[in-house]
Amino acid sequence: GVRLVGSEMCIRDRAARVDRASVYTCTGKPQPEDVERILKSLLADDFATAFARVKEICVQHGLALIDVVSDLHAYVLQLDCADKLMQMQAVVWLAEAEARLAAGTNEKVQLAAVVGAFHAFRTTLKAT
Repeated sequence: GVRLVGSEMCIRDRAARVDRASVYTCTGKPQPEDVERILKSLLADDFATAFARVKEICVQHGLALIDVVSDLHAYVLQLDCADKLMQMQAVVWLAEAEARLAAGTNEKVQLAAVVGAFHAFRTTLKAT
């Protein structure tokens, strides 16, 4: 619907150059590299830094937090986690944040919830 029309206009504005980057940009879908940078921050940075970094990446690339959260699910499932139950709990936390975002809740509050969930989850990851 709306995204498709916006995508068509975006592609026309880019002089009909259709490549991977332009497709992600025009659809507003996070590029895998952006999701990986976000995940790295969520798993390594302190709360305030991770919160700021995720927000910065979303603003810089015009990403909706709901799309980032949706894409993080697959990455969480691929992580080498010592506690599989906690890994599944992290997926549940992401699903809950995604549902709340879809319902229109405050994005800052949900970003804080996601960062907090990763702080709880990352203690169960195996050292690499």
